[in-house]
Amino acid sequence: MTRLRAVAAYLQQKIRYVGIESGIGGLKPYPAQEVFTNQHGDCKDNATLLISIQFFE
Repeated sequence: MTRLRAVAAYLQQKIRYVGIESGIGGLKPYPAQEVFTNQHGDCKDNATLLISIQFFE
């Protein structure tokens, strides 16, 4: 659980929330790598990034 908390804290502090509600961005999350590189995304994007980071060792 400590690892998950650390990843969640990183996302909360470093990844800016940007609501994307038009076009495909309102329905489909962007790839985790793109969200990490751009340092922003909406809730779907942040969830995708959280899941992706959690499984890297």
